[in-house]
Amino acid sequence: MCGRVALYSPPERFARYLGAALEAEVSVPARWNVPPQSPLFIAHDVPEGRLLEPATWGLIPAWSPTTQLRSTLINARSETVREKPSFRDAYRSGPCVIPLDGYFEWDRHPDRPVQPHYFTRIDGEPLLVAGLTTMWRDPEQPDRPPLTTCVIVTSEPNDDVASIHDRMPVVLERGDVDEWLTALPDARYHLLRPAPVGTLQHVGVDPAVGSVTATGPHLIEPVTVVDNRPATLF
Repeated sequence: MCGRVALYSPPERFARYLGAALEAEVSVPARWNVPPQSPLFIAHDVPEGRLLEPATWGLIPAWSPTTQLRSTLINARSETVREKPSFRDAYRSGPCVIPLDGYFEWDRHPDRPVQPHYFTRIDGEPLLVAGLTTMWRDPEQPDRPPLTTCVIVTSEPNDDVASIHDRMPVVLERGDVDEWLTALPDARYHLLRPAPVGTLQHVGVDPAVGSVTATGPHLIEPVTVVDNRPATLF
């Protein structure tokens, strides 16, 4: 599963890259260790055009009476996203693109030190992840503004990822964005596949990223871990 991401590029960069308008007065600081239930950015199509705006990471289905599910619905498996009750409505009507600078996965191979690895695109471009979004209204406070939430769609890993983890986010190419956001649900399902081999690269990084209080650009710098303790830089 994808449970930590880095999001330090200014939102203006993501908006330009995706051809989206930026929601007015967006102010989110650079972050190198973003956990679930934090704001991410989503690009989706609205009646006025394509919009980039913040959304809470952790989907709340529109039918849910409370916000409780958002703590667990942070990833959606591509294999079941069309049928699973938690995601099927959002898959039909709420496709979005979640731009990231990178994401983290933990290497738990029994013959290697437990260590997080930081994944980015090899070409240095933003990582465009397939997502789903919902607008949730509190049934007990219907006059309050709705809460925008999102979930990251995952697939089986490609060879860039498989040695570290058994899942990976669905990485969209820039040319796939229009189809993902505008095609009919069955017509866009083929995009939920592992990225081509050679799309991603990764480095081992400081285990401090496991703490939600840790922050700073040092968290994405390569680190050698010996017996689970940070040692020297590569």
